[in-house]
Amino acid sequence: MADGACRICLGKSGRAFSANGFAWFHCSRCGAVQKVLTHRQYLDLNPTYDPGEYLDSASREHIEQFLRVDHTTKVLDRIVRQQAKKSLPSNEPRTFLDVGCGMGSYLLAARRLGFDVVGFEPSADHAHVATKHLHLPVIADYFSLERVADRKFDLIMLSHVIEHIYAPGQFLHDLLSVLKPGGTLIVITPNSDSVVAWLTGRLWPMLKPVDHVTMMCAKTYSFFGLDELADIEHRRSEYAYEFAATFAAVMKAKIKQRSAAKIGTVRRAGFISPPPLRRLGRGALMLKWALTVASAPWWLLAVATRKQACLTSILVRKAIAH
Repeated sequence: MADGACRICLGKSGRAFSANGFAWFHCSRCGAVQKVLTHRQYLDLNPTYDPGEYLDSASREHIEQFLRVDHTTKVLDRIVRQQAKKSLPSNEPRTFLDVGCGMGSYLLAARRLGFDVVGFEPSADHAHVATKHLHLPVIADYFSLERVADRKFDLIMLSHVIEHIYAPGQFLHDLLSVLKPGGTLIVITPNSDSVVAWLTGRLWPMLKPVDHVTMMCAKTYSFFGLDELADIEHRRSEYAYEFAATFAAVMKAKIKQRSAAKIGTVRRAGFISPPPLRRLGRGALMLKWALTVASAPWWLLAVATRKQACLTSILVRKAIAH
């Protein structure tokens, strides 16, 4: 994007703004919100999402509870029944690939549903938890066609990964190339065309992670050249409490920023304990209820306009690609 053009559609019309110390460009042609940086600068980013000692020292039961594996299994089972049932083989092993699998929530869920699984995870600490504590076949590296070799998959999951990718079009083409004809690729990502993204603007929390570089919407997919490779369906969703929770996170971040500036210290981000809404108990339920009530008008607006916070794109590989 050194020449000022959108990396996806090469458009040059849109809105430039700054957020979290970076320049951004919201392309009016494809709807993508992209961090303005060269590929070299992208490679030099230094993100950290490692869990530290909190999860590495936890029991398997505790890790599965933290990862909400029971919930993930229900979600994946619904996807399999609704989207992939016709194309999945019934008399042979079904194969599942999770790219950016983290500590393995979807891998555990897929294994429970009878899939042969494999995952890619570049975070060494996350991959360590997945392999050593959960005994999952996870490759501690970025996804590459070379590491996949000649394997093909019935179902591929890409959950909250595409926003980290500098060139998402080529990335999707690579994933479709290792998907069996009739197989399904599920892509879940924050929706750049959501009501909450529009209202929070440069304060949208999804712009904060240092390696969030490509925020997309459904419109963006029409510029990837996928028409002959896959049939695509888009769905939007968000938690009923998400709008108020997002604004609370924005205000909390602003307060922390000001406090850190006053005392001249910077705290390293990381998981010390589960986030409040992840915890079980009466307090969490009351908090969710209060946030749901506060979010209600905006949630209804998002549903009515189909501009919810999360975009799920379902790509079914065509049997014959030209």
